[in-house]
Amino acid sequence: MAQFEIIRTLRLLDVTALVQQMRSVDLQKAPGASETLDWTAALVALDRDEPDAAVLDLTLGVVLKDKDDLDAVRGERLVSLLARADAAHP
Repeated sequence: MAQFEIIRTLRLLDVTALVQQMRSVDLQKAPGASETLDWTAALVALDRDEPDAAVLDLTLGVVLKDKDDLDAVRGERLVSLLARADAAHP
């Protein structure tokens, strides 16, 4: 039931679109549905229904578990992935 509350609270489609963009990066462990829901829950707990790149970067460890994956996505690449996700789901 809590997952449905999360879906109503946060624009899950936007988070899902960003995770889809992350899957286009060569990662050791691509995030799945469970990590997507965990990340969404973390953003809701932070009361960020429309998170910016800085908040996404701070919470990136919830969705990416491998340090090399975190390093590969952090910073400018995350900003680029976020822009691509936004363009895909206006």
